Amino acid sequence: MKIHIPPFAAAVIGKLCADGYEAYAVGGCVRDTMLGRAPNDWDVTTSALPETTLSLFSCADGFKAVPTGIAHGTVTVISGGEPVEVTTFRVDGKYSDHRRPDSVGFTGRLEEDLARRDFTINAMAYSPERGLIDPYGGERDLGDRIIRCVGEPERRFDEDALRILRALRFASTLGFEIDARTAEADVGLRALILDISRERVSAELEKLLLGQDAEKILRTYEPVFLTTIPELADEDFRLAAECAGKLSVYGDFALSLAGLFCGLSEKTLGAALAGLKLPKKVSSRTRHAVLNAHAPLGGRTDVRRLAARLGADHTRDTIILGIALGTASPERLSELDDILTSGECISLGQLRIDGERLKALGVRPEMIGRTLGALLSRVISGELANEEDILVSAAGGIIDAEESTCDSKPAHGETEAPL
Repeated sequence: MKIHIPPFAAAVIGKLCADGYEAYAVGGCVRDTMLGRAPNDWDVTTSALPETTLSLFSCADGFKAVPTGIAHGTVTVISGGEPVEVTTFRVDGKYSDHRRPDSVGFTGRLEEDLARRDFTINAMAYSPERGLIDPYGGERDLGDRIIRCVGEPERRFDEDALRILRALRFASTLGFEIDARTAEADVGLRALILDISRERVSAELEKLLLGQDAEKILRTYEPVFLTTIPELADEDFRLAAECAGKLSVYGDFALSLAGLFCGLSEKTLGAALAGLKLPKKVSSRTRHAVLNAHAPLGGRTDVRRLAARLGADHTRDTIILGIALGTASPERLSELDDILTSGECISLGQLRIDGERLKALGVRPEMIGRTLGALLSRVISGELANEEDILVSAAGGIIDAEESTCDSKPAHGETEAPL
């Protein structure tokens, strides 16, 4: 098999080989290229020690070397303006925290480096001279569309528990099945996920939820997700999985997460979001969509009311979630777009009257805010046209009604006569 390596990565491999070292493209870039996908980045593994790599590329024309992870054998080489992570062949020591090795050692054998990797499809290396190096059957598993651990899955998951979610993420994004033994260990060791930082969990969950088989993986591996996010036990998980799966087509983590959390109460939702340590914007969007997904959306007026209360972006998220749940019609989304495009009034700033105009009309300062709010509500409902003369007239009526109400109340210290 021949793999095309882009010039910037090929230059790094070529330089190392020219100086007498072994060097290979490795891991995800090999996997993705074999699948016909464009890799996000190119990684190189080499027999050169990290200090040697740093020295070679610091002195070579056309390259820049950055010591990004010397202790773990990694140097980032800038080649043709692109970063390439170059890591020495290594073997990992004991994993005492289920997250990272306590120590790493360097080796002169590529096969030992590949043996420490998570899945067979990620344990392949390639060089133009030697071709594909595939000691664990990664090419076969790619062809069979299988996720399989390198060696014993129990050991791989015990070393780094995040691999439990990574297996599910690859199955979701690639549309692959998980090997039976790997799947059994994935479910059986799921409690180890609780040792992993929430930020790492969230990063894997995002990729998984945006995958083509998100619903299938959520349903099949429900126990793993209930362990990872205990709050999910408070809802109909099958419905949540279906909803999250429908929303995966948007490629939007906040929307997919809203689908996954669609049945949670406000309190439980807050706990789930806090537990994932998400960016504030993602958390806010998810929260607004879930809490408003069952708001009445029978027509254009309801859409205007919701947009006035939540803002356009949160309203869009809410409608999309509602469509997935079957509580909103797709027509509502078209109406929102039309409302925004046509400039229909949904905010105080769009009213054809403002506080200064009311003040000039003699409205008392304490009445201005309430009057504007009342006018906006009546414009949104369609009761009033957003025209200045109509709003001025309506404002007078609102103020008269307010003052009449105030006049009818007994003065301080007085009591109303008994009926």
